[in-house]
This record gives sequence, C-alpha cells and structure tokens, in this order.
Amino acid sequence: MKKYLSRNVAALVTALFVLLSLPGVIHAAPRLIGISGNSERRNIYEINPTTAATTLVFTPSSGTDTPALGFCPTNGMLYYFVGGVAWQNPDPVTGLNDPTKNGYQDNHYMGKIDLVISNETGVFNANPCPNPDPTLRCYGLPAPIPSWVLPQYRRDSTMTDPTNRATGVNEYSYVAGAAWSTSENLFYVPQVYGGPIFKLTTDGDSTVTTLTSPDPRGTAFLAVNGVTNLWVGNKTGGDQGTITEIDTVGETVIGDLLLNIPPTSTNTVKFGGVMGLAQNPDTGVIYAMRAPSSGTGDEAGRVRELITINMTTGDTTLVGVTPAEINSIVFYTPSATSPAQIKSVARSGNDITLAWIGGVPPYNIDSRASLSVGLWSTVVSNILMLSVTVTNGVSGSTGFFRVSGHLIIPSGTVNRTWSLVRARSPPILQGNSTRADRAWSSAKFNEQTNEQTPNST
Repeated sequence: MKKYLSRNVAALVTALFVLLSLPGVIHAAPRLIGISGNSERRNIYEINPTTAATTLVFTPSSGTDTPALGFCPTNGMLYYFVGGVAWQNPDPVTGLNDPTKNGYQDNHYMGKIDLVISNETGVFNANPCPNPDPTLRCYGLPAPIPSWVLPQYRRDSTMTDPTNRATGVNEYSYVAGAAWSTSENLFYVPQVYGGPIFKLTTDGDSTVTTLTSPDPRGTAFLAVNGVTNLWVGNKTGGDQGTITEIDTVGETVIGDLLLNIPPTSTNTVKFGGVMGLAQNPDTGVIYAMRAPSSGTGDEAGRVRELITINMTTGDTTLVGVTPAEINSIVFYTPSATSPAQIKSVARSGNDITLAWIGGVPPYNIDSRASLSVGLWSTVVSNILMLSVTVTNGVSGSTGFFRVSGHLIIPSGTVNRTWSLVRARSPPILQGNSTRADRAWSSAKFNEQTNEQTPNST
C-alpha cells in the first residue's frame, strides 16, 4: 500500500491524497472532452453529456488556428493538433510573400496530453520556439520538425520568394478532425479546405491516402448496426446537416446521412455545420457539436450546440448549448494508472469547492466531522464532472471531505477510491502542525473496510 502525501493548500485546508492499489484492469467511464477557440481562447474542457455544461481541465500550448483533438485508447492519451501550412499568396504587385502577415511559415504542431498529470509534450513542431528569426513568431512546445513538411529549413523573414512556400506530398493543410482506427492503430485526418485524407501515427508520421473529403470538420469512427466506418461531418451544412460514411478498407464513400435541426433548438434558420463527432464507447450514443448558421460572428458570439444523432432517421436531440465555442470533441477514457488526485481546493465562507483529475465517475462527495467518531455522509452524489461546490459544507471547528470515485475490477465488484480534504475553522496557516495534523499525516489505510483509521499516537 502506498503512503500518504500531505500538504497545506492555499492556507485554507490541508489535503491528503490516497491511492488504493487494486489488482487487475480498471475500467473507467468515458468522458466527453472538447477544445474551444480558433485562434484565441484555446482551452480543453470536459463536457457534461447530459447538460452540455463545460469544466476547464487543461490549457494547451500556443498555436495558430484550427485546433482539433484525437484520443488514442491504446495509451490513454489525448492528442492536440493545431496550425498548418504556409498559405499566404504572393503580393500581386511584388510577386513576393510578406513576412509580417499571417500564413508566411509552416506551423504544424502535434502535442500529446496526459490529463491525469496535466502535462503536454510535443510530438512534432514545424515552428518551435525560439524562432531563429526574432521578427517571426513561434508556437507550441519543443519537438522535431516533421520530415514530411516542406521546406525542411526554417523560413526566415528574408526568404520572401514564393518558392519557399513548398508543400510535401504527405503534408496536410490543417487537421479538421482526428479519428482513431483501432484496426490500424493510427488516426485518420481529413484536412481543412478539403482534399485528401491523411493517416497520422502517434509518433507523428503522416501518409496521404486516396480518400477525400470536400469540407470536413467533425471526424470519428462510428459503430452503426454492427459496422464500424469512418464518418466525417460537413463544416458548412445547409437546411440540413451532413455526415458522410467512408469505408477505409474498401477506400470508398458509402453515402451521406442528412441531419435534422433539433426540435427544441432556438437556432432554426439552417442546420449549419458538424464541428465535432464522437461516440460513447460504453453506451453507443453518438454526439455531435453543431454550429448553427445563425450562430456566426466573432469567436465569443459563436453558438455551439451539443446534440445526439439517430443514425437511422437523421433526427437529432438537443442536449444543450455549450458555454464555450467547442470545435472538436472526443470521448476520453483514463488509463488504469489514473487515480483520482485533488488539484485545487477553494473556500468561500462556508462553501468549499473541490476540483480533481483522474479516478472513475460517477463521483461522490462525503463529509464527516471526525475520523474517530461517526460515519461518512454523502453530501453530493452522482457527479460526472471534475469539480463541485459543497454549499455550507464547512461547519464547526474541524471537518473532513472525501472525493470518491468508482473502480471496476475483473470480478465485477465495485470499489471506491478517494482523495481526502481536511477543512478547519479558523483556516489553517501554512506550515502549522498540531498533534491532530501529525496523526492525520501518519494515518493508516484499512484495506479490509476501505476506511481511514487515524493512529492513536
């Protein structure tokens, strides 16, 4: 059994994180994850699949525009794609490119994100920092320049001739979406502006295919009536939305499914585009992120609706409007090595807000006045998100809170793991240590009863 790690948090509470080691494979409930923004305000959120409410879980590194997400179930990692080709056309008078304007350099970036430890590492980067030319921008985290990008040298501000704006055979423009193929162990990536679809490995190797998509966005492999194929959403749409089924084995387009506007939506001018597409691997429910044509405008004003799709009729059901402009969605399943970890604790008056990562939902928040007297009492239950506020949760001189999540082990039984928070009134001053604190930090875990037992010393 692993030992405790204790720490003071924001001079308000003392948090203690507990990891319960269980044998066998842990199955975690899938979480709907999306990325917001286009060129600014780029964040990764967890999306509540029943309300469309969003909770910020990670802010990735910088990039130019058109962010997209992919999920690899093999390693439990998110993949973040942003940026792409140098697209600037020559000046009609000089015949040269302008280094002070957008689209001058290649900016392809792929990052690997571990949500459990809130960490991002670069896979490839065509324009990493620092830029040798201080007059030009750079983006993302350090990573090798991908071998399939042309030119292979870093274009500087003196290389204004358009011959320096080359494009490789296996070089995509921008990633419109990333669908994981379990049979091939790689992503299928349609590109912004349409054209060929590419294959992209988790190591960053890109290969063009014979498949094409004219105006793609939301992309996923979907299992429909026992058949799993690639489906690509149309960005623009019209009176109805469109998702296209593609057989990647036979390399053929099977056909389109037309989508109807959700009956309860207030955005009824046209269906608009399908910006994100994902299927819950446990329930089979298919979700899409709708961008209604009436929701155009600047980024802050763009409307995004989370909907579910009936793949037989094309009818859709509105889940809710996301508070953030979400442009790509995936279902993310934490790996077996992802225990719950409290990331932040904030107290406002008698309310306490807890935020955490890892673990397996649904979560419960339990409270207890003492570890030696009384029992745990659930104060908030069936939490699907990664944070919650316990209203009037702090009372008396000392209290304990437990954030618990589910683990499913091979025998089929359900256990719970938890992170624990001790709240005191008045607030604990950082660095203070009392006899109770020492007892707490040296507490032992009772593996038989799944209860916390403080030492008497």
